[in-house]
Amino acid sequence: EHTETTIVLEAVDQLSAAAQSVLVKHLKERTTSRASSMPRLIATTSAHISEMVARGAFREDLYYRLSVVTQLLPPLRDRPEDILQLAEYFLKKFSIDANRPGLQLSDDARRRLQCHSWPGNVRELKNLMERVAFLSPTDCVEADEIAFILSPEEKSSLEPSQDVGLTEATQQFQQDFIQRAI
Repeated sequence: EHTETTIVLEAVDQLSAAAQSVLVKHLKERTTSRASSMPRLIATTSAHISEMVARGAFREDLYYRLSVVTQLLPPLRDRPEDILQLAEYFLKKFSIDANRPGLQLSDDARRRLQCHSWPGNVRELKNLMERVAFLSPTDCVEADEIAFILSPEEKSSLEPSQDVGLTEATQQFQQDFIQRAI
């Protein structure tokens, strides 16, 4: 039984000149060798590689080897209809890993996800859902449990309400500080 291997090269635009050279050499050897089958390659980038080639910042031969089939995807912030679908997919996957298969997003949490600008794109959403799956205290994820790395809260929870005492404010600060560190 033959199983096909897929290799994902993330942020291929960030490869150094030396790494690009090694990759080209490896790809040339693999395509000319009959003894081994070539794995499927998926290369991702947030840069315009063709512009990098024109500037001499990316190897032209590597560009042509990697660009057999291209698929341009706009950033997640430009695809708001995909946010909840992806969030639910990742939450389901990670809630199984966390042994919490019933985990769900509240309506407020869903709205918060859709209002975020997603500077880290799909990777940011995936990491957030993993964090939520393992750290959410209940089976219904609330909006205040959704802390984005680059803009953690809409309002700072580090500023305690004037209605609480020093002991309670200190405890809340400690919990927030630990949660952000995690």
